[in-house]
Formats: sequence, C-alpha cells, structure tokens
Amino acid sequence: MAQLEALKKLASSLSGEEDIVTLSIPSIGLTISHWKSYDISNDFMDATSQFSLEVADDNLQELAGKVQNGQKIALFVNGAIQATGYVDQIQFSYSPAGTTMRIQGRDALSPAADSSIDPKYIAQAGNTIGSIIKQLFAPYGFTNIQVDDSLNLKKMTKSIRSFTTDDNSNVIERLLEVKLNAKFKPHHGEGIYEYVQRLGKRYGFHVWCSADGTTLYAGRPNYSSEPVGTLNHLLSKDNNNNVLNGSMSIDWSTQPSAIIAEGHGAGGTFRKQSSKVLLVNELLSDQSTVVPAIENLKSSYKEAYIIPRRDNIVRPKIVQPITSNFAKTVFLYDSMSYDKEQLKNYVINKMAEYQSRFFTMTYTVNRHSYNKLVWANNTLVNVNDELFQFKGLMWVKARRFIKDRSGGTKTELKLILPNTLQIAADTRSNV
Repeated sequence: MAQLEALKKLASSLSGEEDIVTLSIPSIGLTISHWKSYDISNDFMDATSQFSLEVADDNLQELAGKVQNGQKIALFVNGAIQATGYVDQIQFSYSPAGTTMRIQGRDALSPAADSSIDPKYIAQAGNTIGSIIKQLFAPYGFTNIQVDDSLNLKKMTKSIRSFTTDDNSNVIERLLEVKLNAKFKPHHGEGIYEYVQRLGKRYGFHVWCSADGTTLYAGRPNYSSEPVGTLNHLLSKDNNNNVLNGSMSIDWSTQPSAIIAEGHGAGGTFRKQSSKVLLVNELLSDQSTVVPAIENLKSSYKEAYIIPRRDNIVRPKIVQPITSNFAKTVFLYDSMSYDKEQLKNYVINKMAEYQSRFFTMTYTVNRHSYNKLVWANNTLVNVNDELFQFKGLMWVKARRFIKDRSGGTKTELKLILPNTLQIAADTRSNV
C-alpha cells in the first residue's frame, strides 16, 4: 500500500500536479523541500509575509544545528520565488506520533518592522519623500526604491507575460520627488515601517517589498492587469467548479455614509475658516440617490472640499443602495495634513479601510496555482459564483498556502472589490 502511494505521488509530481514548496538557506548551501505541513501567508496591507514549515522526520537529524535564527532564506512555490526573509524561530517537539522541527520566519521587511525609529530623527521640511524612505530602509538592505511591482508579480506568478503597469505609477514617481512642507516627527516608540506608512497616508503610497527581498515598493494597488485565474462555483451538475469552499460577507456596520476631516492647525474644532475635506461613501448610494442627512452635511460645511464621486468604486449588483434618511458620519482631524492634497489622501486612505471591508469573499482551492500561474496578492481574479449571484472581477488582498499532515495542498484567497483599497486621490475621478 505504501509503495502504491509513493508511485501515485511520483506520477503526480511528474505530471505537474504536485505542489513543491522549497526553502533555500544560501549561507549554508541547504535546500529543504520535504514538509509534513506548512502555512505561508501574506496580506497586502500587512508589514510582512509569514511562514511556518514543519520538517518531515527523515530530515530532522540532518537539519538540527544547521538551521539557525537570523539566517536569510528564500521561499519558492513550484519554482517561483515567493519571499525572501529571515528565520525567526525554531521549534523541536516529539510525541508517539513522531519528532518534528518547525521553522518560522518573515520576509525581508521584518527587521525594519521590528525596529523603532530613532526619536532624534526628524524628517525636515525640504527633504524629498524618496530620500526619507531610502535613508530609513537602507540599513536593512533596501537601496532600490520603485513604485511599480509588475515585474515582481511576473516572477511570483510564473506568468510569461508582464503585468500591466498601474495607471498611477507616473504620478507616484513624481511624488517621490516631492519635498516635505513641514517637519515630520516620529511618535514615541514608533516603528520604522509604521512611521513611513504614516507618511504614506498623507502623500498617497503604501510600502511593501519584492519577493526576492532586493526592492522596496512605495506604490499603490494594481487594478489594471489581466486576471491570473478564475474561481467557479456553478449550480449545474455539469460544471467546472474549482473551489472547495467559499464565503461572502456584506458588512454595513463597518461603513460610514461620509467622512469629513479637518487638517493641520484647526485642532479638531471644525471652525469655518479651517481646511476641510468631505467624501461620501460610493458603496452605499447611487449618484442619483439623495440622502437628506448628507445634503444637510454639505450645507453645514460649504467650505469643505467635496471629493468627486469616484466612478471606479462599483457596488455589486446583488447589493441594493441604502435608502435610509439618516447618515453615519465620521469626523476626523489630522494634525499632519498641511494642505488640501495631503488631507484628501488621508481621507481617501481612511475610507479605503472601511470600503475594503464592505464586500468580501474567501475561497479555498486545491493546489497553489491556476493553469500553472501561482496565486499572488495584488492581482485580479475572475469570480463566477451562481450561489452568491456574483460574476465579475475581485482583487486578491490576502493569500495563504497550506499543507496539512495528510499531504493535501490548498490555497486560501481573501478577495475584495477592485479599487476599494484606494491609497490616494484617484487622478481619473470626474471633477
């Protein structure tokens, strides 16, 4: 029986049906690819991707003492680089079921995410955004700062085509040359990554690193490229279903009807002469829908700049607009937004935190790829789910590769509506 299972596994590997996850430790010339289990997860908005891999018994004696904390590693799925990082923790255990060794770690951004910024450091007025990012991250090996990760996605997915460059890339290239118009001080105990992310909320960028650990990206989500795969859940008997399970959530509790924010110097008193920005949540109402409470808010704050309705924020057809007469309004104050553009970016970033939680889907599929393309964050997928009455594009916010002790490999995908995770003012909005 054991021999038959071994032959099945070999045949599966030769046919390309078996997922192969490889951990490489270049400093000692070691490569591991036989695992009892693993969990490799990454959320686009998290500081780091994480991995936890359990070594098979046969390899334990060989590996003990060779794998050490702090070693630099490279993680591959089916030959495609997924992360470069460091070993954080090594665990040994034994029981009647066997002896195990677990290797845990995070990607190359983890040292910067763990480190607090020097309280004496202050980004001075006149410093460029790009120079600040490079200065803070250079000690951790990041001297190459880019805004577009299309080539990185090509490597991660094993796509033969390059991903489309995002429309905002040229805007962000110029943004990195923008000079601060005031000092930007760190908060007490603030991490380096946290500090730069706080800067990004005012200037319109998000920070993540390349899979090979050599490049730092100060960019925005890409909603322009061709989808890397399709998720089918059809109700007919003759179908092409490829999902093991799925869920859909529509959450109104997380959604403000509108955000109105005040910038630097006003102290949160919302005086008439202060700088203000107002954004109405496009997911809750149609352009033709009139909500009296929102109209009253606009009348009460006529001095506020109203961010135009963003046509790329599209509510799914299954969700009807909210028709209530009241409005759930969120009032914010940001002492670090020194002009209208920074305040717009701040408000849009805050709205993105809400809107990205409004309509979400989670699917589990067999294997780690679709038509040989490895699943990856910051990519689009086609979803055709007859039970959920949804057919269209969704964006991969989080991806998790799993192998359990029974040997099966699965991928969990957490999806959100495209464009809802918007980092900054959309240059394509109607004015």
